[in-house]
Amino acid sequence: MYALIRLEIKKIISQKKSWMGIIAIIIINGLFAIGFLINEQKRGDQASKVAQDFLVSDFMNASFFTQTILGPSLFLIFPMLISILASYIYAGEFEVGSIRMVLMRPTSRIQVLLAKFVTVSLYSIFMLAVLGGLSYIVGSIFLKQTDTLIIPGVIYEIPKKYGMIFEFTGADKFIRIFLSYFFAIPMLLSVCAMAIMFASITRHFTSAAILTTTLYFSSYIVGIIPFLSSIHPYLPTTKWYAWKYLLVPDIPWDMVINHLIWSGGYTAVFLGIAGAIFNMRDV
Repeated sequence: MYALIRLEIKKIISQKKSWMGIIAIIIINGLFAIGFLINEQKRGDQASKVAQDFLVSDFMNASFFTQTILGPSLFLIFPMLISILASYIYAGEFEVGSIRMVLMRPTSRIQVLLAKFVTVSLYSIFMLAVLGGLSYIVGSIFLKQTDTLIIPGVIYEIPKKYGMIFEFTGADKFIRIFLSYFFAIPMLLSVCAMAIMFASITRHFTSAAILTTTLYFSSYIVGIIPFLSSIHPYLPTTKWYAWKYLLVPDIPWDMVINHLIWSGGYTAVFLGIAGAIFNMRDV
């Protein structure tokens, strides 16, 4: 397994597609920085619409910048990047036939599949770390440094029963930022597994990437439509957001654990389907 994972990592590093993640993170940081600066200049002395007791300028700091950029990156950018990369390194090898060379070695198909899953997962975690590190650097350069991180629960769709405004100071703000990033990993693993599953089903790079992003965004869109609430509990995207509950002052660990269990279940199901199909089909 170690040799297979090392081989897959070398493949990713050598592919230009893998660097799209860095470019995407740089772009979103640039857009966020411009948006934050313009917002502070135009509305810094006005009351915030999401928290009337605070001014807009109270939110314009490096900590809030780093935390706020996580949401759209997880909702939009990372699913697309993972779908493309996972589909390419797995379904792409079926298309060109190179997977036959790998299977000629004394390795099982499950090991090959798991090696690809682990490699894409490591890539996703690395990109998440780059996002957090670069965002804090950019925020520190272009925005002020304050000791307070203010989080309006509404922007993360956190239920009102947990509170409306969350404030963290000192080391606690860094702990909360780290925890929210760390607990985003299970979601990334599930998306990786889903992309691997569709790559096994279609064995075609483009089809696998399209199906993965279609299922993800369809689930996400349905999940925000109120009159479809009866299906919300069963959607993958409903149970992939454990990370946002780490921003609640009194962390609801029961909710966090529930989401983690569901995320792990989806990951296991996706990989199980991928493995079963891979074992049944001729290469």
